[in-house]
Parts: sequence; structure tokens; C-alpha cells
Amino acid sequence: MKKHSLYLLAFLISFIVSLDLPSPALAEEEISVVDMQMVMEKSQAAIDVRDQIKTKRDEYQAKITKQEDQLRNEEEKLSEQKTTLSPEAFEEARKKFKDKVLKAQRDVQSMRTKLDNSLNKSMGEVQKVILGIIVDLSKERGFKVSIPVSQILFADNKLDITNEVIERLNKKLPHTEVKTDQ
Repeated sequence: MKKHSLYLLAFLISFIVSLDLPSPALAEEEISVVDMQMVMEKSQAAIDVRDQIKTKRDEYQAKITKQEDQLRNEEEKLSEQKTTLSPEAFEEARKKFKDKVLKAQRDVQSMRTKLDNSLNKSMGEVQKVILGIIVDLSKERGFKVSIPVSQILFADNKLDITNEVIERLNKKLPHTEVKTDQ
């Protein structure tokens, strides 16, 4: 019986060894994790995009404030003319003023939409470059999957390629031109 058990044990050991299961070390190398939020917060390209959008937003806000001041002045003049104009003339002036206000509101909405579209388009371009960098790193290091850290509960720090992605992105794309259609 002992001899039979030894043969069975030897068979099981040789069978398990021949299964060609990936070693835990190999499994670690096949996966990487990236903190995309950190990349988008700390990379020069993303910071540059946000700075350019802020500058454009400030320019637009200055235009809006000037336009609001002009509309307030017109409204005051219109109020003063209420007693001097005929009801029909006043109604016509009020209608023109209301049309100016509506146009100003549409212009403001259009500016905001353009800024949002510019931000999304520019950040999308940055993300394309990030994806390319991750693909290059996968070829260099042999990992097959890269997972955003926002989608996992735990990962060993050895799997994190975030800092390298930021470093390469800063070299590859230090500046991004934000285009807004004015």
C-alpha cells in the first residue's frame, strides 16, 4: 500500500508540474494599474489645458460683465423714457431691449458650450496620448492589462505605472493648444 501511495504522490507531483500554470510573479507582470485622475491632475499637458480654458473663461466673463453693464444702463434709460414715450413707442423700445437681453443670454450659453467643447476635445487628445504611452509601456514590460485604480480595491504598488505615465506624458506633450471657435 505504501508503494502504491508513493507512485500516486509522484504521479500527482509530476502532473501538477506539467500543467504549466503561470507563476505568481508572472501574473503580477501581466497587469498594471494607472491612477488616471492623478495623471489628469499632475501632468503638464492637462494643467496647460485647464490654464488655457481658465484664461478664455476669464476673457469671456469680462465680455459678459461689460455687456451686462451696457444692458443695465439701457434698462435704466428705458425706465426713464416710460413717462416721455407713447405707450406704443415704449412697448417697441421694451421689445427691442428684451430681444437684446435674449441675444446676450444665447451668446453667454454659446460661449460656455464652446469652452466645454474645447475642454473636452483637448482633454480627449491628452487621453489619446496617455493611452499610447500605456500601450508602449505594455510592449516594453509585457503586461497585458492596465486597469484604472478607480476600478480596483487594492493593488500592490509594484503594479502602479502612474508616475512613469506622467513623466513620459510631460516629455511627449508638454503643451497642448486649446482651440476655441470664436
